[in-house]
Amino acid sequence: MVTTRILFGTLMTLIAFGVIALDAHFAHGWHSVQDSPIWQRLLNRGGLSALLVLVLTVAAVIEFNRLLERGGLHPLRAWTATLSAALVLTPWLTAVFSERAAALLDLRITMVILVAGLVGSAIVLIARRQPANGLLGLGTAMLAVIYVGLLMSFAVRLRVSHPGPPGAWVALLWAAVVKFTDVGAFFTGLTIGRTPLIPSISPNKTVQGFLGGIITGVIIGLLIYLVLPPVRPCFALTRPPHIYLLVFAIVMSVAGQLGDLVESLFKRSVQAKDSGAVIPEFGGILDVIDALLLTAPIAWLMLSPWPTGA
Repeated sequence: MVTTRILFGTLMTLIAFGVIALDAHFAHGWHSVQDSPIWQRLLNRGGLSALLVLVLTVAAVIEFNRLLERGGLHPLRAWTATLSAALVLTPWLTAVFSERAAALLDLRITMVILVAGLVGSAIVLIARRQPANGLLGLGTAMLAVIYVGLLMSFAVRLRVSHPGPPGAWVALLWAAVVKFTDVGAFFTGLTIGRTPLIPSISPNKTVQGFLGGIITGVIIGLLIYLVLPPVRPCFALTRPPHIYLLVFAIVMSVAGQLGDLVESLFKRSVQAKDSGAVIPEFGGILDVIDALLLTAPIAWLMLSPWPTGA
């Protein structure tokens, strides 16, 4: 079991690193393609990272809807997947087509998508003529869109908020801290875990694993900070910047493990062990990205540049 987990964990890590490294390579032309063909702008402005997040998001929404079906509900599968995909693509496409007002345009389109999602979901449920399922149907549809689609859109937002290669490496730093927290928590819990954390929701998680995950996340964050100079300006808000890095890593580690517990809560409510069976020993895509969901908007808030003008 552990060997298989290490094997597939390493494989996923290499794939993710390869995508981000290629993204950083292509992004060297971020500021030099104003008059270039549209395909080049799509690629140079974080296209590979955005497409990776898109694939993960759609797969996770599909799995989330299957959990709802296990609970006896009838989710709006195609509709929620479409809305989630639109939310993820919005920050990327606004960065491609709107240089100066990208953030404002991104906000407006995101709000339109969420409102359209609410109205569209209501229309579909009214058309089904099953009022008994109306409240749960509408609530779970918007939960799927917000919990997966909206939260994951902040991963793309974090990447495009830093033009050029630094954005790719900042996204790598965030994802690595969160996912290696999982690794540290797993192996610490496996070796010295004794005290259950919240057994009613996740029986295998321990207090020792929780603390081990935080320590691992901090170590990984520090290593990436030292190895990748492009990420250092993001931590210049404090002096010394290592303090902000330490705070960031701890926040990511704690929020990531909370995100894991949130998904465990959803699975426990429908008596499911995993969200899917796509990846041996890991379960589904939602099981892999659950810790990233809650941390993505927090990472965007902590690491994105804020406007300083009047």
